[in-house]
Amino acid sequence: MKKLVAAIILLTFTSCSEDVPVKQAAGWTIYNTSNSALSSDQIQAIVIENDIKWVGTPAGLTRIDGDQWSTFTTANASLPSDFITSIAVDKSGNTWVGTDKGLGKYDGTVWSVSEKFANQFITKLHYDSRSNILWIGTDKGLGKYDGIAWERYDDPESALMDMYVSSLATASDGTLWMGSFDHFAFVGRLLKYDGDSWTSYKLDQRNLNSCFPDVLAVDSENVVWMGVKGTMGGMVVRIDGDRWDIYNRFTSAHFGGGGITAITLADNVKWITSSTGITCYDNTTWRSFTKTNSGLPDDHILTMVIDKAGNKWFGTLTNGLVVWADGAKSKR
Repeated sequence: MKKLVAAIILLTFTSCSEDVPVKQAAGWTIYNTSNSALSSDQIQAIVIENDIKWVGTPAGLTRIDGDQWSTFTTANASLPSDFITSIAVDKSGNTWVGTDKGLGKYDGTVWSVSEKFANQFITKLHYDSRSNILWIGTDKGLGKYDGIAWERYDDPESALMDMYVSSLATASDGTLWMGSFDHFAFVGRLLKYDGDSWTSYKLDQRNLNSCFPDVLAVDSENVVWMGVKGTMGGMVVRIDGDRWDIYNRFTSAHFGGGGITAITLADNVKWITSSTGITCYDNTTWRSFTKTNSGLPDDHILTMVIDKAGNKWFGTLTNGLVVWADGAKSKR
């Protein structure tokens, strides 16, 4: 396998509020098909578990363990498809891989394909480590696996029948939040499931017309952060009970108007990625990063995660995998 060759310079910028010019911040490293084992420069999913990075692309899945890079495709693994849409790792160490043609699983030795979702488009995977439940979002409904039994929510009697699942997140009490979009009615919905009943919120009734609720995250206070895109542009909605606060290009100059693609919460800081760059919010200060004021090679970010050292990993649309090393904690 190829090994990367990259210069790493440590960053001095570590929070949204520090008064440090972004152009002085170094430490950006780019991994692409020319200097690594990545099979595509379009990065659609990233998961980090126990220092192992899993990276999904439209042309296969890459595992990064230190300096060892391994790429899996339908040619060398039992994957349903090379088009990777989502990844999740459970507490048993199983890696679940969502594709446009079904759900795959890797137990560390053997690859297998789930018959429960044969030939289905997997839109989102979300693993709730508190309850050991894997939630499986598809273009036609929702699934659940608790390590023993499978459950589907797309039967003819279900309100979720044929519902496109666009985002998934769980709160500390196990409450499931799900974003969906009705392509025919052109209406987005946010759904809440407490284990017994569903509550549905139509976004157009919250002044969010023609919006896709593509991103969900729940903070330590069980406040929901929803990222949307649509005809109104990109927005972030903070949902605390019945209060919905909307942040967009009209409320903050740091929103470029692009659709929100990821919200990552860390140490009370919200990292928000979109098709127009990165926005950082620490509950007081907003900052934004693009290729004009940082080491980003591409403003269109598709996904983001943060490792235990604080390094930010970004998946771009056309320029590969980008790592922003954060201060003296830089270690990969």
